[in-house]
Amino acid sequence: MNTSVRSLLIGATLILSCISASAQHIVKGKVADSVTKEPEPGAVVQVFAGEAKNENLAGYALSDSLGCFSIKLRTITEADYFLKVINMGRITEERTFVPEGESTDFGTILLQDDVQALQSASVAAARPLIKMEADKISYDVENDVDSKASTVLDMLRKVPMVTVDGQDNITVNGSSSFVVYVDGKPNPMLSSNPSQIFKAMPASAVKGIEVITNPGARYDAEGTGGVLNLIIARSENGASAIPDGISGSIYAGADTRTGANGGLYANARKGKFSVGVNGYAGNSNIKGLRQFSTYKTSDGMLLKETADGVDQKGSYTFGNLTASYEIDTLNLISANVALRKWGGRQIGPWDAEASMAGAPVYSYDGNINAENKSNGLNASIDWQHNFKANKARMTTLSYRFASTPFYSNMEDRRSNPVGISVFDRKVISDNCNQEHTFQGDYTTPIAPGHTVSTGVKYIFRDNNATNKEYNDLGAGYVLVDSPNGKYTHYNHIGAAYVEYAGSFGMFSLKGGLRYEHTFVDVRFDNGNKYDSNYDNLVPDLSLQYNLGATSNIGLTYNMRIFRPGINYLNPFVNRTFHNSISYGNSDIEPEKKHNIALKYNSFSPKFMVSAGLNYRYGEGGIESYRKFGPDPENPAVNVIQTTYGNIVDSHSFGFNAFFNWNPVKDTRIYANAELDYDHFNSKVLGQENHGWSPDFVIGAQQTLPYDIRLSANVFVSGRSYNLQGWQSGFNGASLSVSRNFFKEKLGVTLQGFSNFSMKDMKIEVYTNGDGVEVNQKVYIPLKSLSLQLTYNFGKGNVQVKKTQRSITNDDVIDAQKGSATAAGGSGMDSPKNM
Repeated sequence: MNTSVRSLLIGATLILSCISASAQHIVKGKVADSVTKEPEPGAVVQVFAGEAKNENLAGYALSDSLGCFSIKLRTITEADYFLKVINMGRITEERTFVPEGESTDFGTILLQDDVQALQSASVAAARPLIKMEADKISYDVENDVDSKASTVLDMLRKVPMVTVDGQDNITVNGSSSFVVYVDGKPNPMLSSNPSQIFKAMPASAVKGIEVITNPGARYDAEGTGGVLNLIIARSENGASAIPDGISGSIYAGADTRTGANGGLYANARKGKFSVGVNGYAGNSNIKGLRQFSTYKTSDGMLLKETADGVDQKGSYTFGNLTASYEIDTLNLISANVALRKWGGRQIGPWDAEASMAGAPVYSYDGNINAENKSNGLNASIDWQHNFKANKARMTTLSYRFASTPFYSNMEDRRSNPVGISVFDRKVISDNCNQEHTFQGDYTTPIAPGHTVSTGVKYIFRDNNATNKEYNDLGAGYVLVDSPNGKYTHYNHIGAAYVEYAGSFGMFSLKGGLRYEHTFVDVRFDNGNKYDSNYDNLVPDLSLQYNLGATSNIGLTYNMRIFRPGINYLNPFVNRTFHNSISYGNSDIEPEKKHNIALKYNSFSPKFMVSAGLNYRYGEGGIESYRKFGPDPENPAVNVIQTTYGNIVDSHSFGFNAFFNWNPVKDTRIYANAELDYDHFNSKVLGQENHGWSPDFVIGAQQTLPYDIRLSANVFVSGRSYNLQGWQSGFNGASLSVSRNFFKEKLGVTLQGFSNFSMKDMKIEVYTNGDGVEVNQKVYIPLKSLSLQLTYNFGKGNVQVKKTQRSITNDDVIDAQKGSATAAGGSGMDSPKNM
């Protein structure tokens, strides 16, 4: 090829490139909900060239976590173009446009619910239950037929990144340290004892569950597992504005294993004022709990404890009132008040016997009567102001008060002693956690698809505990003097953050930085006190890339902090047995943990798959541990001790996957699987432990003629590990049938549940402590048959408007999390811990 021809070709190429570049056109905009105005991530946006609306595809994109999309049209070949926005269960939005200039900005495109489609069983079966994003997982409880006769705890077993073991202990993202929100606002009442409350809360009271694994800089840095957000407020069906009216539902149910329950959900709106009420109540009565424990100490002692036939009774009540008033189009005030009351009692016999080298040492009988109760209050008020020049720019001011008292009265009567002197004993504990929070947030767009948020917060926490021990030596109960009978722990926390979120075509980014300063003031009943303060700088980053219109990949990093709650800190020595004690550690420091996750999501109308890898690392983690050694108050005597400390370094690797397949009309098959490898090491104790923990759920749902819906699920989990031991897994299966009557007004659901053996579920717990080895076996009645009735009233759903920003406190670890000993519980503690 000669030089002139080569030059001609190069010149022609450059000219064509310039023409192509000049012909490029950007189509952009944002997709949002028509009622809440919240972003709609995952919507498919398509651009077609010419008059044929569905033939000549010119470009496509998937809306990102902010609802934003950007489509680059390489060449403009037609005068007219057609835009289509599609999302499952929503009315498709269409626009015709003529490309002019460098870009076309559609602003915000609002999507409405397709009411008619959502009410049809076939669309309900096709609509994905799971929505996966880089930093959040959403589970659609409302459209899962199992929710009609299940509890919230039952539904959590099906949510990715959430594990519920055989004793109903909950972990989120591999950690038991998480916080619970309701409609985007923190709820300390639920966070203090989520297992106990969720097993009593009917799933029909909840619309959805969100697992926020990377909360971002706006959230408090505490809570290593992240945030579990319950969506209770119903969205408006297919309306562009919220209408006046009233709507709601009444539900009632009965369970052969736990008892009866019932509740009411209602929303009402008149003009600028709206109010919502959600309440439920019930009782439980579980009989025949059994537990067998053995303790082997380094001095050769073998102790056996048996509790056979313990009955557990309880009652619970929860109420939530939400109200809002639109002062004008730019100002909104919303308020929320939540009340919780629960109480439980465990009654039953137990016995203990000790031996040395096979020779009996002592034995005696006991009878436990343990009462637990709590009345909680959570109240908040928010003011949101949107700026007239740009309504996406807003300021929010918030205040929240929370009070979570806990009262327990444990009485242990002992008799028939052999080789030992015994006496009756009673311990009364009265704990209360109060919290005041003030917060201000400011959010502003700095360009289309780019937002900056900043804010400040102050938290004052008053955690106090009063413990009294009484002994009856034959002349009635006498108060035992204790140096740590009363304990008070104050926290003052100041925080400031800045966060950026932006969209760059198929790529989106969210990152932020949070600074926290904490002042701690501790006071003891004996007059001793100390104070300390520390600073934390907490980064987070979330990246997401849309591989195509129906798939994306995301990478996240965050650091989380855990501040110990009152049960970890309280130094009161509880002498649960003559040679066994438990106590908190007021010297515990906050725990830090780093989290990295890689996620992939792909979906279509028939098939959806989501998979992820994660790695978690922490130094100086807070861990409960057992040891055998000198009594802190009487060093001449060795006792079995249970306490807490910053003693463990941990590494965790995990893989999780979820898939949903709709092979034919009215059929759904799904599975949720997780496999974790955990490694624990303690230089303080000279111990380490590691192991694999599998967990999976597989299920199918089928809609039959006459709108009869069947659902079947299988649950299997393996061992879970900690520094000193492990707990066995469990298995179970459920089957339900449901149908609606009277034009969807009345719903009836019948459900059965059992483990594979059809006998009492067996849970084994092994602890290899420092100088003590513990084996426990717990047998829990599991088989149940339940009936749930739901009646819907009103014309459609009316929604209470709420501010888009509110207070989020998620930093406290509470030792009561996962406990299964209160009202509605299905497990039991060792008698000496009751």
